[in-house]
Amino acid sequence: MEVESEIWYFLQKLIEDIFKHKIRKYIVLCFWNEVHYIREIIEKIIQLTGSSNVKFIFLNNDSVSLPKLHDEFDWLNPVIIHSSFEGIIEGIQSNILTKNHTGPLIQQIPGRTLNDDPVSIDISQNYFSFLENDIEIVYSGIESGFEEIHDQQSFFKGNQISWDELSKNFDVKRDKTDCIIEELDQCARLSKGVYVVELCHKPGGGGTTVARRVAYELHREFPIIIISKYHKEKTADLIFQMAEMTRKPVIAVIEAHSVSKNELNLLIRSVNSDKKHLIIFPSFALI
Repeated sequence: MEVESEIWYFLQKLIEDIFKHKIRKYIVLCFWNEVHYIREIIEKIIQLTGSSNVKFIFLNNDSVSLPKLHDEFDWLNPVIIHSSFEGIIEGIQSNILTKNHTGPLIQQIPGRTLNDDPVSIDISQNYFSFLENDIEIVYSGIESGFEEIHDQQSFFKGNQISWDELSKNFDVKRDKTDCIIEELDQCARLSKGVYVVELCHKPGGGGTTVARRVAYELHREFPIIIISKYHKEKTADLIFQMAEMTRKPVIAVIEAHSVSKNELNLLIRSVNSDKKHLIIFPSFALI
């Protein structure tokens, strides 16, 4: 029992150390089948990150344990795979060898040269530094990226719509979407400065889905970022870095519940002083 408690203490400290970095999205692979321990580990992870930021994948070759795991953790919408540990490792190795023929993952966003010619900018070296500061870059092909490991039709189960689901038009077409896209496009053609295009919606009225749809529709034409938390100076610095890299107007989608109006004003003042072109697209839920 003493050894067991020492192992559990070690696991708790390990979880705290791994998840303290506040990366926006996590994928957790679980090869264990002891429901009691898994439950405690999951509770600890969710306490540190929030359930919407983690995708759990259970891998096990015990056909008796799998139904129990499914029943116990169905509320997480996990991916459950029936396979041995050796089979999973062989699959990963095979997948890596196959992908090596196509070269490393390239994450590109639109930009332009000094001569004002269109160009694709590879941001794969910067992607995780943005994520660590709660900024997601919407790059070309994001619908097929590593973030998109989820169960099919998770949007219809009440989860936030994924980029993959947006690419397949799972959402309902809204009239306001085209109006917002046109307004953002007009702001992008104005002189440098900060412009704000607000999306006001009822709680649960699909505002987040509309905002993500707009981001997806424009991500091949403009650099698009999703800001989920404001960090003093750091957020503005990363926006400046994005503007410098791309030489194009940057569109920042912001969920208003995660960034206060005071923080929004600080961001606007900071970007204005840098003389960069930023279009802020906050989504406000009306109470």
